Amino acid sequence: MIHRITRTLFSPERPDAFATFRCLSYFSEDRVRIARLLSLMGLSMLAGILQAWPLAVLVDSVVAPAAPHGWIQRIFTAWLPQSGAAQTFGLGAAALFLGLTQQLLFMRQKILQARINYAAVLRMREELFRWLQAMHLDFHCSRPLGDTVFRLTTDTFGCQAVLGVLIAVAFATVRLIVLVALLLPRSLVLSAIALLVVPPLVWANFRFGRTLQRRTADAKQADSAFLSFAHRALTAIGLTQAYGREDEEYGRFGSAAKTCVGSWLGIHKEEAGYGLAVGIILAGGGALILGYGGYLVQQQRLTPGDLMIFMTYLGMMYDPLCQLTGAQFHLQSGLSSAKRVFEVLDQSPRVCDVARAKHLPVGPRRLTLEQVSFQYPAGTTVLKEISVDIPHGTVIGFVGASGVGKSTLLNLLPRFYDPSAGRILLDGQDIRSIRLKDLRKHIALALQDSAILPADVSENIAYGRPLANEKEIRSAAALAGAAEFIERLPDGYRTKLSEGGVNLSGGQRQRIAIARALLTQAPILVLDEPTSAQDAHHEAELRRTLGGLRGKYTVILVSHRINTIKDCDVICVLAEGRIQETGTHQELLRTKGIYAALADASQAGVSNAA
Repeated sequence: MIHRITRTLFSPERPDAFATFRCLSYFSEDRVRIARLLSLMGLSMLAGILQAWPLAVLVDSVVAPAAPHGWIQRIFTAWLPQSGAAQTFGLGAAALFLGLTQQLLFMRQKILQARINYAAVLRMREELFRWLQAMHLDFHCSRPLGDTVFRLTTDTFGCQAVLGVLIAVAFATVRLIVLVALLLPRSLVLSAIALLVVPPLVWANFRFGRTLQRRTADAKQADSAFLSFAHRALTAIGLTQAYGREDEEYGRFGSAAKTCVGSWLGIHKEEAGYGLAVGIILAGGGALILGYGGYLVQQQRLTPGDLMIFMTYLGMMYDPLCQLTGAQFHLQSGLSSAKRVFEVLDQSPRVCDVARAKHLPVGPRRLTLEQVSFQYPAGTTVLKEISVDIPHGTVIGFVGASGVGKSTLLNLLPRFYDPSAGRILLDGQDIRSIRLKDLRKHIALALQDSAILPADVSENIAYGRPLANEKEIRSAAALAGAAEFIERLPDGYRTKLSEGGVNLSGGQRQRIAIARALLTQAPILVLDEPTSAQDAHHEAELRRTLGGLRGKYTVILVSHRINTIKDCDVICVLAEGRIQETGTHQELLRTKGIYAALADASQAGVSNAA
C-alpha cells in the first residue's frame, strides 16, 4: 500500500507534513510527467517574462531613440535591421512569437497537469475503495453511507490540491527571485517600494487563512452530513409515504440544506474579505510605484521603456506574492480533504489474512465449531461456547427465537467477524489460517437481506459465478423456485431490476438470492431465513430442493419456522446464546423442551391463520 510506504519514511508527529508527503506519494508513478510539467512551466514563465520587452525596446529604441543600455535590449535589437520601420515590424513579430509560444506551452501544461492530477485521484480512489472492501461490517454499519461516498468521490481530490500548491509555491518563488533580480538594477528605491506590500499581504493571509481553514473543514462536514441525510431519506421514501411524514422529512432536508449552504456562504464571505484586503494592498503599492516612477521619468533618471518594464513586472510580481502568502490556506484546504481519506486508510481491518495464510482448493469439507463465543465491540455477548460437528453432505438447521444469535453465527462462517473465543475448523484447519478468498469460495450465502443489483436477472443470479452459462443460470433459478416468475417478466432473464430489487416482491428477491447461492456450487450452502417471505407452495418447493442436495452439499439453515428446518438431519436449538438442544425433528419433539414449545407455537399460529 502506498500510504504504508510513506508512513515508514515520514514521522506522524508532524501531522501536516506527514499528510503532505502521503499526498505526494500518490504522484510517485508520474515522476517523469511531473519533470516534463515543470519544464513546460519554466519555459512558459520565461516566455511570459520576455513578452514585456518588445514594447519597451520599441519605445526606447525606435519611438524615442536612445542607445540600448541593457543586455536584454541588445538581444532584441541585435538581429533587427537599422531602419525604424523594420525594427517596429521585427519587434511586433517577436511579441507575437512570444505570445503564441506562451499560450501553446500553457495549453500543453494544463493538459499534462490534468492527466497527472486525475491519475493520482484515481490511485487514491482505488486504494480507498479496496480498503473499504476489506473493512469489517461494524465499520460500515457504524457510519452513514453518504459520508463514505463523500470521502470516496470528493475528498480524494485533496491530493491534487496539495501538489498544485507546492508547484505553485516553487514557481512563485523562482519567478519572484527572477523579477526582483531584473528590477533591482533599474531602481533600488522602486524595488523596495514594490516589496513594501509583502508585510500587509502576510497579515491578510494570517488574518483570513485560519478562519477559512476552519470554515472549509466545517463546510466539508456539512456536505457529508447533507449527502448522508439525502441518501437515508430517499432510501426510506416508501416508509415516509406510508406514515405521512413528508412534511417532517422536508423540514429536516431544508435544515440540512441550509446548514450546508450557510457553511459555504461563510467561506465566500471570508474569501471576499480576503480579496478586498489584497486588492487594497496591491492598489496602494501600484499607486506608489506609478507616482514615484513617473517622477523618475520626468527627471530622466528612468527611461519610459524601463518604467513600462517596471510596471509590467510589478504586476507579475504581485501574483507570486499572493500565491506565497495564500499558500497555507490552499494547502490546508487540500489537506483537510486528504486527512478524511487517511482517517479511513489508517484503520486496520479486523478480519484479514494472517501471515502465510494457507491455500485451500475448493472441495468437500468437514465443518466444526469448537467452543465458539462471540461478543460485539459494544460489549454485548451473543454466542457462548457453541460446539457442533458438521460432516460434509449434512443438512443442519439452527432454530430459535429472534435475537438469540442465529444470523451472527452465520456471519462467523465466512469470517465477516472472527470469534471472540473458540475456533471454527474446515477439515481440522482453523479458518483463520486459510486465505480469505479460498475460505469464501467454499461458502455460498443467501442472507435474509441479500442485495439485488441494478442489473438484469441473469447478472444478479450469476454474480457469484460470472462465467456461468445460460443453461446453468436457468437450472439454478429452477432449483430455487424462481424460474416461473422470471419467465413471466417482460424480458425474462434479461429484465433489468431496480436497485435493491424494488420492482420485485420480497419472496422473489429471496428466490433470486437462493438461486445465486446455488449457482456457485460451493460445497457449503448457508441460508438465512430462506422461507421468511415465501408462501406455503414455494416453501415446500424449497424443502424438496434442499432434500435433493443432501449428501452432495453441506446445507446450513437458519430459521424461526419449524416447517423450514424439520427435515434437517440435525437441528440445533439456540437460546440465550447457547445450543440448548440437539437432535432430529422427532427426537426434539419427544424431549418436550424448547423445540417442542416452538413447534406448538408455530402450529397454533398456522391454525389461527386458517
